[in-house]
Amino acid sequence: MNRQLTRIVISEEVKRVVFEMPADKTLGPDGMMVLFFQSFWHIVSIDIVRAVDSFFFSSRLLNFVNHTHVCFIPKKTSPMSMSDYRPISLCNIIAKIIGRVMTNRLRGFLVSIISETQSAFLSGRIISDHILIAHELLHYMKHKVAGNNHFMSLKLDMSKAYDRIEWKFLESIILKLGFYLTWVDWTMCLVSSVFYSFLVNGAPRGSLG
Repeated sequence: MNRQLTRIVISEEVKRVVFEMPADKTLGPDGMMVLFFQSFWHIVSIDIVRAVDSFFFSSRLLNFVNHTHVCFIPKKTSPMSMSDYRPISLCNIIAKIIGRVMTNRLRGFLVSIISETQSAFLSGRIISDHILIAHELLHYMKHKVAGNNHFMSLKLDMSKAYDRIEWKFLESIILKLGFYLTWVDWTMCLVSSVFYSFLVNGAPRGSLG
């Protein structure tokens, strides 16, 4: 697995990623659409492949590459608080390409990494399966009156759980799973080097990261 994940990047791999991406997504800080790279791949391909390869060789990103705009989309007609907005991250194209290369490589190994009890956000699994299981367990606990074994249920607030992971925790988990240090360095560089500006009336404001 690790050899496949950390193999040398080739131009065809990068090209496949570029042409898999939606062509007309909202612009990031670089002001470029994927459509441009797809339309002029015969001109820009060498520079794009070199930029991607540079990251995988050095495990470093230039600051501007991982600059991200955050845009707040209202969830309702008259939003009153920040919880009424949905934050959308608008990334630079190069950062997207690098992330997709890594995602495509990892996808084939997810079954051996992720527990069978994880049902959400995975192809072929649906979160409603766990809703049914939880319902059956609570029904059993409610009606069990005999025996020496007792049960207790906990209701945990998992709101935004995937947005509140500490980078040190993520790094420790990846290392514990047995990934090569090279892959860990790539992952941590990609997620921890991001800095954000916030779009206010269409113009970027401030910097966080």
